[in-house]
Amino acid sequence: MKNKIMISACVSLVIIIGGSLSYSAYADNLPNAVKLSQLKNDFEKEKAIFESMPESKTDEDHAKVEKQGRKVKELGREAGLLEADLNPPDPKKELENNIRGLKGVLAETEYFKTRVDDAAYGEMYKEGIKIVEQKKRDLAEIEKELKDNKAPIEELVKRFEKVRDTKVLE
Repeated sequence: MKNKIMISACVSLVIIIGGSLSYSAYADNLPNAVKLSQLKNDFEKEKAIFESMPESKTDEDHAKVEKQGRKVKELGREAGLLEADLNPPDPKKELENNIRGLKGVLAETEYFKTRVDDAAYGEMYKEGIKIVEQKKRDLAEIEKELKDNKAPIEELVKRFEKVRDTKVLE
């Protein structure tokens, strides 16, 4: 009987401690969530004021508009930083978006093929085509490894950045 009471007391103690720890973590984020909500509300109010301001005709009006614009920008920046703290971006989704964006940029270099006969810059465009094709192959490889979870995200991000930073035309 004493063992059952002791076990019940220990289990209750563990549940109470676990509950208070999880509430503590929740409570730590709560003030930031409330602050974020307030910042967003303030941002919207100040933005509405800024957008409703008439065109500045005098230096004094221009200074007021500029001051209000800075205030809106600062509130937006603070809200963005706090939101990033509360909801950090998923590195996998971020890499997927970056890959998609770079593919779009590389697709725009198709016009290089129409310039290879240019007397002055033809060789440069031929070299650019080779670099673009290599970048496309590297991106496809990174994308496949990302999809198949074959490599850590950090490694794939580094490889992506290397591909992205390779210059096409110089």
